[in-house]
Amino acid sequence: MRAAALLPFVLLVAGCGAPGNGTLTLAWIFADGRRCADAGADTVEVRVDDQKLASFACTAGSPPAAVMVDSVARAGTLSVRALSPQLSELYRGDQPLDAALEDRTMTLYATGAR
Repeated sequence: MRAAALLPFVLLVAGCGAPGNGTLTLAWIFADGRRCADAGADTVEVRVDDQKLASFACTAGSPPAAVMVDSVARAGTLSVRALSPQLSELYRGDQPLDAALEDRTMTLYATGAR
């Protein structure tokens, strides 16, 4: 009986911890309808609050394909940047993150750096 009385307290305390990091399933498309080669994009870089998490070949995340990004914070701003072979930012998309880290397809917009 005593253990049963403590159970709600234990569950409440367990739910109060920091949300931690998780894995995000991510894909990207270009707002102008281009494909990676047509856009001049070679690499896509994934960042959270300006901390680089991963880089992928552009085609790796073009639907129906998707990539898995590990160690993603459950809060902050997700930035996905499509880069030229010379590492110039060609396209970019930003979205806020939430605790759920739901699968997402980011729309990337031209930045004017051509």
